[in-house]
Amino acid sequence: MEYKGWLGSFYRIAEWIMLLAYVNILWILFTAMGLIVMGVFPSTVGVYTVVRKWIIGDDDVPIWKTFWNAYRTEFVKANAAGYLFVLIGLIIFIDLRFFESLSGLISLILSYAFLVFFIFHLMMWLFFFPVFVHYDLTIPQYIKQIFLVVILRPLEAILAAAGGIAVYYLMLLVPGLIPFFAMSVMAFALMWIACRAFSKLKIKVEEQNQG
Repeated sequence: MEYKGWLGSFYRIAEWIMLLAYVNILWILFTAMGLIVMGVFPSTVGVYTVVRKWIIGDDDVPIWKTFWNAYRTEFVKANAAGYLFVLIGLIIFIDLRFFESLSGLISLILSYAFLVFFIFHLMMWLFFFPVFVHYDLTIPQYIKQIFLVVILRPLEAILAAAGGIAVYYLMLLVPGLIPFFAMSVMAFALMWIACRAFSKLKIKVEEQNQG
């Protein structure tokens, strides 16, 4: 039975709340199944894979099957790409702290430079999982594509940062939401913004090719 009017709207909202909670619980379970260290990246890829299908219009996506297939098939690649990205950020952060501990004009300039690099790296994290599930690339190509998205679509990068911060503070304000919506709502917000950026980049590339 299909409900109409305000009852139909209420039913659809309740359905989406249940779906988001379901995906978030899957994320927690599969992260734990991978002992957190090995599970967090592939389970997050699973969440973004499901959310991406919703955003592109596949409302009837089989959630369990889609999540499990993404987790299983991308397990090694997700961990390799994820921890490489973590390592890059860690190196930048260590360099930042090192130059901050020194005195002198050159050290001051380098500390500000690495601060910019670190902030940019954090911005790139916002698009790490959207790019991973949207494109089929090698690990170096993923890093390059994320870099290009942040550079070429600064508006979406700012929106992603604002969206991520908004979700973060919402979860702090209502901690009871964390087990049910923290990752799924974050993924939905960032994936929606990322898909907008991907579409704009695709149009730009097509226009350049036609020119």
